[in-house]
Amino acid sequence: MPQLIMLVARTAAIPPTAEELIEKGYRIVGCDSIQQALDTIDQLKPDLIYIIDHFIEGFRDPLEIYFYTRDILNQPIPIILIGFRHIAEHLVDLDLACFDLMQIEAALNLVYELLPI
Repeated sequence: MPQLIMLVARTAAIPPTAEELIEKGYRIVGCDSIQQALDTIDQLKPDLIYIIDHFIEGFRDPLEIYFYTRDILNQPIPIILIGFRHIAEHLVDLDLACFDLMQIEAALNLVYELLPI
């Protein structure tokens, strides 16, 4: 069975990224809010969580997902975070990959490395 990636982003950002990942052979579930992701992570048990954080007002801090998976679920699910809200150097102590929006290709390459098909 193909590996499952939870893609967390505003609705408009989901289709282009999801399309590329589906073409590579991954199963995708899209969540258009941090709350939706938090409500479904435990049930879906994704192999990787891929977050595109546009730092839009009202879009909660995506690090909530990181702390939820580590502290509440005790599941170190790999997380890739793309956005400008957090600076990678500030997150060096956390086991997640952080990229800015100009590094989406590098982030996708990390997906392929972490979850080879």
